[in-house]
Amino acid sequence: MTAPKRRSLQIDDPLAPTQPAGTTGPSTESATASPGASRNGAVERERKPPAHEAPGRVWRTWSGVTGVGSFRLPHELLIELGDQARELQLPIGMIVTAAITQLLDQPPDTIATLVDRADDARIQGRRRARRHRTESAGD
Repeated sequence: MTAPKRRSLQIDDPLAPTQPAGTTGPSTESATASPGASRNGAVERERKPPAHEAPGRVWRTWSGVTGVGSFRLPHELLIELGDQARELQLPIGMIVTAAITQLLDQPPDTIATLVDRADDARIQGRRRARRHRTESAGD
């Protein structure tokens, strides 16, 4: 049995000059495909530069279609988010959208570091709560 031939990965540079009309290059297939769609039909996320790197440009564009996601968040974080939304008189959903978008603009190692910090805070909070319950039960 022969192994399938691997195709090399070709990265498109959005800042590179475009090909002159009439020339055909190795990426003619990508020119006819819809933006963001890969060969297997999956949508790929296009990484945008952070807002401070691209002044005057739109940070992100969305279709306007919204979805509902359900995530378990620490109670204290939800209280802090609600307080901040009231203080700034901004919708919670837009604060969350801005925060997630800002996070996704970070390099992967920064995201991993922040996730580790959040996990450490969760673990410490559970330990503190467990100690408080055992101290209360002993009284």
